[in-house]
Amino acid sequence: MGDPELKRTGLVSFEEKMAVVGETTLHVVKWYDNHPVTLLSDYIEASPVKEVERWDRKQKVNIKVPCPAVVKEYNKNMGGVDLLDSLIALYRNKIRSKKWYHRLVFHLLDMTIVTAWLLYRRDCDGTGIRKEEQMRLYTFKSYIAEGLCKSGKCLDRKRGRSSSTIDNEYMEKKRRGPTAAIPISDVRLDATAHWIEMSDKKGRCKVPGCNGTPKVKCQKCDIRLCFTSTSNCFLKFHSE
Repeated sequence: MGDPELKRTGLVSFEEKMAVVGETTLHVVKWYDNHPVTLLSDYIEASPVKEVERWDRKQKVNIKVPCPAVVKEYNKNMGGVDLLDSLIALYRNKIRSKKWYHRLVFHLLDMTIVTAWLLYRRDCDGTGIRKEEQMRLYTFKSYIAEGLCKSGKCLDRKRGRSSSTIDNEYMEKKRRGPTAAIPISDVRLDATAHWIEMSDKKGRCKVPGCNGTPKVKCQKCDIRLCFTSTSNCFLKFHSE
């Protein structure tokens, strides 16, 4: 039925159609709630129909109306679907292309990253990590992108991967006040194309606890590190 016709029948109406495509049976249910709702399922249909309460504007009371099983199933699980869609929309990969399958591929990547982030949040909650210490979705996605683009590859002026020791010392330093970011772990320890080069200006060594101001810098990580006979922060930063 069309929307106007379905609306005239009131809150008690729904219509179901069935089709077989190959070996798959599809059920389409159109149900009138506050507005017409159409659902498509390949494993659940309208039956069994159960009753739910709805507010009747004319009678000014709650009345019981029939609710198809597919609607009950959707309402039961819609929270996860809506949350996933809303998180994907925050930082969606926007790639302009005339090829329709590109949109599917990038949507799959977005969906995978958001799902991984939700699992990361669940793991953090289970291990007692505070909300303010957990990575935000934007940072989480940036780390994945940086790791995929740079880890194990010979690139100029790229960042590297951090070890547990360096990471812990850096986080402790960050808690005491603002500090410049260091490369992520997946790149700093990849042992690929971390070449030494001399800079024109001195800068603070990025290894926590070192007060040196060397001119030596890592070409890939683009940070300054001590490299002397008494202090080899360059090796420590890329190996610990």
